[in-house]
Amino acid sequence: LSCRYDGSRFRVLPNIVKPPRDSLPRNADRKELLFVGSFGYLPNWDAAVQATHVLLPQLPDCRLILVGRQASNLPAEIRHHPRVEVHDSVTDLKPFYQRATLVLVPIRAGGGTRIKILEAMAHGCPVVSSVVGAEGLEVEQGREILIGRDSLEMVEHCRTILDDSGFGAALAERAEAAVRARYSFSSWRPIFQGLVQSLD
Repeated sequence: LSCRYDGSRFRVLPNIVKPPRDSLPRNADRKELLFVGSFGYLPNWDAAVQATHVLLPQLPDCRLILVGRQASNLPAEIRHHPRVEVHDSVTDLKPFYQRATLVLVPIRAGGGTRIKILEAMAHGCPVVSSVVGAEGLEVEQGREILIGRDSLEMVEHCRTILDDSGFGAALAERAEAAVRARYSFSSWRPIFQGLVQSLD
């Protein structure tokens, strides 16, 4: 996005993620939902509560994995839930992306583009998100991501991926390609170079 203000030119660039060098091997036998976020941030805390108390009961054969800083802020009934794993301040997310059947983003508030979605897609994970969770991203519903308008629709999207591993793999493959094309440094390198050259 280019614009002018007070005689000066501005160029707004998207957030950028670094895809892993090689595609991650995935464990198709697990049924695990992954949510990544800092739980000191209220929208992420609320999303963890939503995932545990609203979505997980409707997916009785699944486990929920919550990963992020300040996980001790989560309610005790979540941290000790029999079908929830909580991991605080991990140094490497790759093993969690490898385990995940899908990445869940049930965000109901907040702003900004969602790095967590771009990272999940870059690591080859299918993503199920709320409408708010995917705001600001150039991703195609039904082709690169599944977006639910409410909890019932999010659960149905989860079941679609859980019941059809081929669909989930195809969704993830298209999403990974989209991130590399639209949200990676290599895709924006020529634009960066052009901006620097224009300053000469």
